[in-house]
Amino acid sequence: MQFKGGQNHAGFKSILKETVRNEQTPDVQEGQQLTLEPKLIEGTTKPPKRFTEAQVIKSIFTKYNLGTPATKSEILHTIVEVRRYVNKNTKGQLIPTERGITLTEFLRGSVFVSAKLTSAWEDYLAKIGDGSGKPQVFLDNVVKLISGGLSHYSTAIPELSATPKYTAPVRSDAIADCPKCKNGQISLVSGEKNSGKYSFYGCDNEKCNFTLPHKFGASVLEADTIRQLCVNKITDVLRLNGRKGSYQARLKLNSKYKLDMDFVKEGRK
Repeated sequence: MQFKGGQNHAGFKSILKETVRNEQTPDVQEGQQLTLEPKLIEGTTKPPKRFTEAQVIKSIFTKYNLGTPATKSEILHTIVEVRRYVNKNTKGQLIPTERGITLTEFLRGSVFVSAKLTSAWEDYLAKIGDGSGKPQVFLDNVVKLISGGLSHYSTAIPELSATPKYTAPVRSDAIADCPKCKNGQISLVSGEKNSGKYSFYGCDNEKCNFTLPHKFGASVLEADTIRQLCVNKITDVLRLNGRKGSYQARLKLNSKYKLDMDFVKEGRK
């Protein structure tokens, strides 16, 4: 390989529209001979890293003018904690749930998921705030849009294919006050998804994450047992079933409101 030309030739700089510092330019001279040894490196591509909540606010919300400084965190809280469209892994990255995937597939290509539409709404709400926009005009257009969309989707549901199985959770009657937040009540929550039916005891306060299992090992925890845990933080001696047979133990809540056990020797009360 031989370099030709003099100092008056722009060379690669005519293509690369950037300023290249001298220390980045190879130390070569006109007419210099170089021997190249190309190497073929095989590899695989990697998917982009999943977003965290902070990255969603910084990148997505800012790019599409979504939300306000006061509402961005609340929007994410609703998506993650209330609606459960995504979960967070141990790194804080957002992972879609079956419920979120179902909603995404159902609304794919719809005006309801248009970032431009949401941005336009935000802009007009700002105009309403400064007096240059009319609230009724905004509401009339939103109602018109939603009515037309719902009319379409009411007939489009049967056309969905491979929709993940999901039924909305059902709560039973409350059995005790929540021992953690003191504001909510504990009840049995049950539902069904692709992996099968599920059930657990949970607090109905949306801001509280306190839960207890409905099935502990091979034993089902009845409402009276959960009530004892919530009220006294410890149960009477229970006969529980495990992999190697039955055993006696008391269940109790530790300082972090997690479930622990105190084993009891046979014959003790």
